[in-house]
Amino acid sequence: MASKVDKPNNTRRIDVLIFNDVNLLDVSGPAQAFEAANAGPQKRYITRYVSLDGQSVRASCGLTLVPDAPLTARSKSDDLLIPGGNIAPLQKSELLMEIIQQRAKQAGDGRLISICSGALVLAAAGVLDGRIATTHWAREHEAKAYDKILWDLDRICATDGRIHTSAGVSTGIDLALAIIRDDCGVN
Repeated sequence: MASKVDKPNNTRRIDVLIFNDVNLLDVSGPAQAFEAANAGPQKRYITRYVSLDGQSVRASCGLTLVPDAPLTARSKSDDLLIPGGNIAPLQKSELLMEIIQQRAKQAGDGRLISICSGALVLAAAGVLDGRIATTHWAREHEAKAYDKILWDLDRICATDGRIHTSAGVSTGIDLALAIIRDDCGVN
């Protein structure tokens, strides 16, 4: 985790995980909101796109996405954003589960952020146990498999400590805006 000394003006570094069959709007909506927050004199967010192996991926709409780097446990990012899409392979990735668990245990203000079904990846890692979380209503049957989580599928966003979840594609933007408000204030 980068120290505040390494970050000019409290800039936050956000790693956005991309993977095959990711929902492009789950990536682009929050990323664009974070980029819009940089419109003032201070750059508040630096967004970096990562894949599990550093290789290009194809979004569910067919667009090829090229990551900036592979996701590693040594990342200097503050936050990790996990979008939704075809998440089944992610839930089986030992590397990703270890990285998520490690980030959840780290001291500091680093956040785990999920959009839509990305919450089910956090659930598979066990970091949502005992926490309030949300995901898309169409994933209710999958969410029920994680019975230690306090699911509230009527919420558009849920924040429990340093873990943030959103219900769906457009609510990912709402979640990003709420995070920006918390980081930057209302002005």
